[in-house]
Amino acid sequence: MTCAQRRAPSVTWHLLRGTWRLLVVFVVLAFLSAGWAANFSVSMFNNRFVPADLTIRVGDTVTWTVMQGNHDTVSGSSGVPSGVWNSNDQYRRLMRIGESFSFTFNAANTYPFYCTPHWQFFGMVGTIRVMAPNAPPSVSIISPANGSNFSAPADITIEADASDPDGTVTQVEFFINGASIGVVAARPYRVTTNNIGPGGYSLSAVATDNANATGSASVSVTVSGQAPAITSPPQSQTVNISNDVVFTVQATGLLPLNYQWFFDQNVIVGATGDTLLLTNVSAADSGVYTVQVTNAFGSASASATLTVTNLPVGTPPGITLQPQSQTVDAGMNVTFTAAAIGSSPLSWQWFFNGSAIVTETNSSLELTNVIPANAGDYFAVVANAFGAATSSVATLTVFAAKNDFNHDGNTDFLWQNVDGRVRLWLMEGVTRIGALLLRNGRPAASGWRIVGTHDFNQDRNTDILWQHNNGRLALWFMNGTNFLRSELISGAPALGRPWRVVGLGDLNGDRHKDILFRHTDGYLLVWLMKGTKFNRQRLLYNGEPIPSRWRVVGLADVNNDEQPDILWQSPESSIVIWFMNGMVPTTGPLLSHLPRLNARIVGLNDLNQDGNLDFIWRHADNHFSVWWMNGTNRLGAAEINGAEVVSSAWIFVAPKE
Repeated sequence: MTCAQRRAPSVTWHLLRGTWRLLVVFVVLAFLSAGWAANFSVSMFNNRFVPADLTIRVGDTVTWTVMQGNHDTVSGSSGVPSGVWNSNDQYRRLMRIGESFSFTFNAANTYPFYCTPHWQFFGMVGTIRVMAPNAPPSVSIISPANGSNFSAPADITIEADASDPDGTVTQVEFFINGASIGVVAARPYRVTTNNIGPGGYSLSAVATDNANATGSASVSVTVSGQAPAITSPPQSQTVNISNDVVFTVQATGLLPLNYQWFFDQNVIVGATGDTLLLTNVSAADSGVYTVQVTNAFGSASASATLTVTNLPVGTPPGITLQPQSQTVDAGMNVTFTAAAIGSSPLSWQWFFNGSAIVTETNSSLELTNVIPANAGDYFAVVANAFGAATSSVATLTVFAAKNDFNHDGNTDFLWQNVDGRVRLWLMEGVTRIGALLLRNGRPAASGWRIVGTHDFNQDRNTDILWQHNNGRLALWFMNGTNFLRSELISGAPALGRPWRVVGLGDLNGDRHKDILFRHTDGYLLVWLMKGTKFNRQRLLYNGEPIPSRWRVVGLADVNNDEQPDILWQSPESSIVIWFMNGMVPTTGPLLSHLPRLNARIVGLNDLNQDGNLDFIWRHADNHFSVWWMNGTNRLGAAEINGAEVVSSAWIFVAPKE
């Protein structure tokens, strides 16, 4: 470092946004408040100061050292001392070679100085300009007030006031729990974040001035969760003595939901599910049955009456409880319940789309892990020796689409712009019926890109997985098309920049989506997940790399064996599928019988809901099409949204399963 260089603290900005950015801000503020000072040197040669002019800040120290001849340093000009400093006060003579004099500047000003024996004839003069330290901007959060409480889902507007005593405020950036939610360059400094879920939140505002100094302020708020609400209460029933009875309830609310059943206000031990089964009932079982549903934010209850009769011999059956139509997502469990009276014994038979379900001969019908093939009409016939009765028809609707943000049963398309904005196409098959920007068009922070979608927290909403350029992963939790909050995936190893997410799929059969990575050198790695939590990791393919010319399109079940497969594509549009058995691949086949396109496969999904994975293509002219597939065989093709050309700035990011 030369004598004219200023020594200043160095801060490595590992991340420009989020929690690390706030940490760096606090560190810088600590340096400023501590009055960080620097030392500068001026060498005194024959007839000159080197350097002759310096610009420093208040609190800095300048040291003059004689390198040749005999000299002094005196504040002032034209041989007239100003009285600020004078090396003769220390030495009582001119300084000699090797001797030094130091002075610390505590006030901003311009200070000329000179050497007494050499200023007039040799021009041995100099100037020190002392700059006042840059004062950081001040910022305060106007609203919400510290300690405010909101009801979930909450829309919170954060407004700040910022000013700078010696410059201008260039921006105010807002954070929620350390994650950036927007940057505002001019008044009013205000952002709105929508559909915030339950929990405690730190809302922060960081103001930056024209000298890149920062000031921050924060408040804490609470969002209270959604208490349970019963959407389908248990139904009152009248049944024969010795019959079985099933009460069911459906409820919404923030998970987990807890259930407890009561009989005439007394707890039924062990009855803690959404279904209550009573077997071989007697007159003593007649009464009021109540279910209470609770979570961390409240409770709801509903009651139904059971009447147990002992009818005279010869009474034909009569339906007293009709099964109810239901609409559910694929993978859920469904229970249809009916009840009847009549002379015992009563026999039951359930029907699906007019055909008897041979094994279903009870008053209730339970379907587990339903799929689209289970959708249709259900009814029951109850009979005894004196007649029969048929229940009303209950229709089961199963929404099977993945990446269905608005819950209409159709797969939606998700896009990310190069500027960070996220757009959703609401689809009906291959036709766009609507479009919207997520988070009101507010872009994601720089360096983040979408790498997948899935319902990670099992609330029946599609969430969005992001990866930063440095390898970190984060989730956007969604409520339909509304952003709730973001959360980093914690507890996982730091993989770094070379590893990129290329697919999501349940590779170990535990019903949790795992994350597939690929290294720039071709290696494959899987993170085995438990919901949003990292469990462990494992290299695939015995740790051998795959040539980089082969691109992973995605991870999806091609051959309908309920195991995700890895789909590859080469630059020449060749397609290869790795059929997976857990985490063990069977390499091949090369789908050489398929036509070659000047296009890339960018998405995977059963768009026509025929139970087969379809291929979504992006063509060289930026229009999109789909191949209707049956396993590895192409059945046909269709243009997406009338072959609309989409700007290359918009990247197709989902669906890919």
